[in-house]
Amino acid sequence: MVQPHFKPSHRHGPRPLVQTWNANKQLLVRQIVQAMKAQKLSKTEMARRMRTSRTQLERLLDPDNDRVLLKTVQRAALAVGKQLNVALVDESQNRGGRHE
Repeated sequence: MVQPHFKPSHRHGPRPLVQTWNANKQLLVRQIVQAMKAQKLSKTEMARRMRTSRTQLERLLDPDNDRVLLKTVQRAALAVGKQLNVALVDESQNRGGRHE
């Protein structure tokens, strides 16, 4: 995952990284929400575990908010007993017939 403020290079044309970040963030949020439900965690308890406010948690869970830091996602993952893994992969590996 990449900071959402980066602009795509010209050779990638209309494939903005913001869209890729939003899709990845939405996937992560779904997984966090599933883990919260499985553990019967309220948003208040989740925020407490993350050592943040419920307002900040709401921003993380908002699918339209693309301004979320990786460290915030990492704290959410840890709060539900998960680990966030981020990797850089060669662009050729990422193309494999998929268009993002």
